[in-house]
Amino acid sequence: MTTAPVVENLSLASRGPTRPLILSDRQGFDRRWFAPNLKAVYVPTHPEQVLAIVTEALSTHGRNVKITSGRHCYENFVYNDETAAVIDMSALNQVGFDNARQAYFVDAGCENWTVYRTLLNTFGKTLPAGSCYSVGAGGHITGGGYGLLSRLHGLTVDHLSAVDIVTWDAAAGRGKLSHVSASSADPDEKDLFWALRGAGGGNFGVIARYYFQQLPDAPDHATLWTLAWDWSSLDLTAFTNLLAEYADLVTTLPDSNFTLLKLNHVAASQVGMVLQVTSSTAGTRRTAWRASRSASRRSPGPDRW
Repeated sequence: MTTAPVVENLSLASRGPTRPLILSDRQGFDRRWFAPNLKAVYVPTHPEQVLAIVTEALSTHGRNVKITSGRHCYENFVYNDETAAVIDMSALNQVGFDNARQAYFVDAGCENWTVYRTLLNTFGKTLPAGSCYSVGAGGHITGGGYGLLSRLHGLTVDHLSAVDIVTWDAAAGRGKLSHVSASSADPDEKDLFWALRGAGGGNFGVIARYYFQQLPDAPDHATLWTLAWDWSSLDLTAFTNLLAEYADLVTTLPDSNFTLLKLNHVAASQVGMVLQVTSSTAGTRRTAWRASRSASRRSPGPDRW
């Protein structure tokens, strides 16, 4: 008799299966990739469970265990023919302040929307992370975490002060939970933290929680403009003018503002532009408005707001 693949919720008291696998367990947002040989999905619901789950998953499935948070990976690092098990961190989704460590924390399964709302509504703080609301913190932060406030505050990983991470102890044949930071007493842990702030990519362990001793204040307000031009209305001269105007805009924007020119494939029908202004001064907002309107006027065709 064949045992059906399962999703497992390893609570502190139980290790039993909770339900059979379903189609969405085998793929993420990018539908090009699929895990046809997936046998199990482990879903920790508390940070303390991650250690037992990593030990169980690796002991059972070997190296073919992958980690997901928001499932937004563009490549097939998680969902491929070799994947036997997935550790799904999405149920670890708390944001708060750890009084003992005197640091803000973000669980690996948090999505950007939860992080932004909780940090703003509770502490008046923010992170310079990405604009897609459902991207998970797990891969986003170790991958850098670039977003609309990065011209002002740098990458999200620049603000990282510590992590709770489960690594694999090959000699003991089990996982090891550690709190690592730049001030760790163990030199190997210091090196690990250094690597996690620039060479993460899921190569060193399973991060359960991120810590930030200091975070930027959230802006009082932000204004977002979007423009679009039809590819069909852009000849070479018009396209050249658009790029020139955009280059002028970028070099004159204050660091508090952000812009992105989306040179989409012609199959998408349009070129897009995003402009975010977070300055509190009316003069700066007027300057940004004039620049965005100028960019629109220098290219033919209707712009869409």
